[in-house]
Amino acid sequence: MWHVTFDNCWVGRLVGIVFGAVISMSATGKSVANEADSKPWNDLPMPELGMRIVDGSPNDKTRHYVWIRMPQVIGPKTPGYSNVFDLECYECPRDLEYLGHRILESGVLELRHRRSSRPHILLVSELTPQPGKVQLVARLELDPEKGIDKIVLEDLPHLNMCPSLVRARGSFVLYAAYPNPFPEVINRCFIFTDKGRTFLNDTVRRNMPRFSDDDPFNNPPWIQVYRPVWEPVRSPSVGDTAYNNSSDRFTLPIIGAISLDKKHLIALANDSAHKVCQAWGPCLHNNPDWTPKDAAPSQRRWQINIYIMPNDPDMLLERVAMDLPRAFKLQENRVPAGDGQCCPLKRRANPKQIKQ
Repeated sequence: MWHVTFDNCWVGRLVGIVFGAVISMSATGKSVANEADSKPWNDLPMPELGMRIVDGSPNDKTRHYVWIRMPQVIGPKTPGYSNVFDLECYECPRDLEYLGHRILESGVLELRHRRSSRPHILLVSELTPQPGKVQLVARLELDPEKGIDKIVLEDLPHLNMCPSLVRARGSFVLYAAYPNPFPEVINRCFIFTDKGRTFLNDTVRRNMPRFSDDDPFNNPPWIQVYRPVWEPVRSPSVGDTAYNNSSDRFTLPIIGAISLDKKHLIALANDSAHKVCQAWGPCLHNNPDWTPKDAAPSQRRWQINIYIMPNDPDMLLERVAMDLPRAFKLQENRVPAGDGQCCPLKRRANPKQIKQ
């Protein structure tokens, strides 16, 4: 059954289901299955999913969030405490129209969107809960009601899914009023570099050109873009933009944050991203490419995994290696850092994102 809601805030609930074990007739298959079943993350609880739709009029658009509740993150019964964070599906492209959502028989939360510039194409997103993990996979389908004889073109939409920790008060962000919690989160956000897990306050963070050096938004810089070791270091951004490139490069397309009590982590991973970004404190962007690139557009997928696990980076890496082995092969195409004068960012800041 489809659900479309336009109230200021509608909240649904979906409790993840446990998938059946893999059955194999061969001895090797059984060994592999048993090894997979023995992994410590298989005992993690299933995340709970639901939809939250917020009418931002008259100053903003209606925004559509998938909320994720983390059952293993348990805090004090303090007013305002929350173990919920959100995925805005999607922040971009701007002409994406939300059509509705439904829960499939297999327990998957399915969302449907349409682009006004390509009305004959549907964007179908499936979010699958698993122990300590949510997998998001998007694909394109032709809408028979809009002309099944048309094709899916090569210019696939640049999706920008915005995972936000804003509502995870007391668990992943401080209770303090805006903007106090956000700069502190930077100290607990991380990527993986040649040094291993690296917290963002230990990386080079270039100032945002839009603001003066003494502006609170630059102390520390609230936004930073990180590029991979298979690309040269980019030069500092110029112009009226709030985005700037760090000279530190990541080795794996993973970005995450640890909880205030340092017991848990949230991490986003894929096997194709060419940049990750921490924006405005509690927003973590790790948007993949459509893959495989040599497949027909209708056969490509946009996939990202969201992990909710114990604060154990080795366990996280082991799980990502099992789920996304290609992510570890990307650094085989490593290039020298260069002179740091490559491709400056010239993106303009969105004024609505700056003052809230």
